[in-house]
Amino acid sequence: MTEGVDHLVLAAPDLATGVSHVEDLLCARAIPGGRHPRWGTHNAIVSLGPGIYLEIIAPDPERIRSEPVTLFGLDRIRTPQLVTWAAKARDLEALHARAKQAGFELGAILDGERERPDGSRLSWRLTDPTKRIADGIVPFLIDWRNSEHPADRNPPAGRLQELRAEHPDPTTVQRILEAMGLHIRIERADRSRLIATIRTDTDELELSGSQQ
Repeated sequence: MTEGVDHLVLAAPDLATGVSHVEDLLCARAIPGGRHPRWGTHNAIVSLGPGIYLEIIAPDPERIRSEPVTLFGLDRIRTPQLVTWAAKARDLEALHARAKQAGFELGAILDGERERPDGSRLSWRLTDPTKRIADGIVPFLIDWRNSEHPADRNPPAGRLQELRAEHPDPTTVQRILEAMGLHIRIERADRSRLIATIRTDTDELELSGSQQ
């Protein structure tokens, strides 16, 4: 079940550690993506199939502000973990309004951009990624507008086969996702966890992260 998935977010204490973790698992080395000055982060990317990618994100050591980076819980991350995902949203305002009518607040709609190492620039619109719902199992929404999609230019690491989750209250989480027109399999468990199944040339592997 991958319909609607734009990208997965793997948080790491530093980018080199995250890139090495993904390379060890998927045998593909992520390419540096760029910096996010708004949040004090930088990233690297590998493709997981047409229109889907894995973003490895970590605190930017060259960020302007010196305080800990709290986006996606990066101030608490000690090992690379799958922390959330982004869903495609061609009509961002309509989906945002639909969720609000159902009683779920996704946060403000923001503009984002980053400059790639080659000097080209990407821009997008998204719901506030700092607004975490259900420990990141509920995604933030993103619209790339007229920018090239990051999956189109980055090395393939396999193909995303399924995104599923575990949560102590799966019924509520499913209701939130359904209000956004999204569907992933969610099972009951003591702790929240996202699990991505990825098919490589040689194997089928899982990438996951458990939220305390």
